Amino acid sequence: MYVVISDRSSVSTADTCRKAYFLLGVSPAIPVLYSLLANLPADTTINVQHLTANADSLDLEAQLKTYEDADVIAAAARKAGLEVPPPQVRKDNNNLWSLSLHATKTKAVADAAR
Repeated sequence: MYVVISDRSSVSTADTCRKAYFLLGVSPAIPVLYSLLANLPADTTINVQHLTANADSLDLEAQLKTYEDADVIAAAARKAGLEVPPPQVRKDNNNLWSLSLHATKTKAVADAAR
């Protein structure tokens, strides 16, 4: 689904998007998830085990091929406007890396998105 919003009033873009998502029945988590995915390099390989996204946070558990991919994913989340503490990464028996990441938007950014 593609959403095109044209707004000629002085209403902020975040407010316009929030209203459009509400009217279309689209979850406010979609922009957070889209921003994360849009900021990932095309060659990043990730096997998502668990993902919870909402308007102001993202929880991700995944398997990665390399340890460095954890930093790439954390950087993508930061570019998406999320605060990301150092990701928790551990080596599994199958030579993959398990990632656990919790990211949140700052209060000012989260309030503007509502």
